[in-house]
Amino acid sequence: MLKIVKGMSSIQRLAQNLIGTEFDSLDEAYEFYNLYSWETGFGIRLAKSRLNVQRVRCMQKIVCACAGSPLKENNHSSRCGCSAMIRLLRSKDAGWYISEHKSGHNHPLSITCGQKMHWKSHRHIDRYTKDLVKQLRDNNVSLGKVFSIVGSFFGAAENVPFTKRSLKTLCRKLNKEQSDLDAVKTMNMLADMKADDPEFNYTVQVDEESRIRTLMWVTSRGCDQYRYFGDAITFDTTYRTNLYDMPFGLFVGVNNHFQSIIFG
Repeated sequence: MLKIVKGMSSIQRLAQNLIGTEFDSLDEAYEFYNLYSWETGFGIRLAKSRLNVQRVRCMQKIVCACAGSPLKENNHSSRCGCSAMIRLLRSKDAGWYISEHKSGHNHPLSITCGQKMHWKSHRHIDRYTKDLVKQLRDNNVSLGKVFSIVGSFFGAAENVPFTKRSLKTLCRKLNKEQSDLDAVKTMNMLADMKADDPEFNYTVQVDEESRIRTLMWVTSRGCDQYRYFGDAITFDTTYRTNLYDMPFGLFVGVNNHFQSIIFG
């Protein structure tokens, strides 16, 4: 597998002889060529593809965003017939390799970070950076600090090929994915506890979008203690989670030794 994120200079050196470069997937090939296009100063997009007799894609062209002719009614199109491109062919092991590369452009190349950000292909975050952002956010690194760390990989924050707004959107998406995963893990855990303890009971309320709104559970031990010491109960909601901002309440009582016990 081609290791992509090793610094822009390695991309530039490798790009001097692209033909024959191998990739595990089309996505990997796209990310590589997009990094190269960022360093060079142009944008890219997918173009023609071809299917084999099994109806499986076997060829894919990725062209400069200025390739082709503009539509007559579009006076602001950047298309000007640029021929820069790479042609990818599927290999026998289901990977991909570059069979053709044209590097010449017939238009000015972008120089500054601001100019490069105008290309649509550079307004998204590549999957390697997404993995880095996910690891940092999983360790509670703040959004501003994440952007600074990502900037260090690109030499400086102003060289990062996406905006803070894009990063914020990604973090929001990651939080939602994590929330969905946490909900699944929680329900699986409760089901396992029910299987181990038949008297274990839980109830769940969901909102109109099927998100967990309230969750209550009680163990068989909590039920037994309630039968003996349920005369006086307090409901304590002083705990609050950081991620979901949901109150965590405990039904608490006192046994005959004046020790606090949890009913549910």
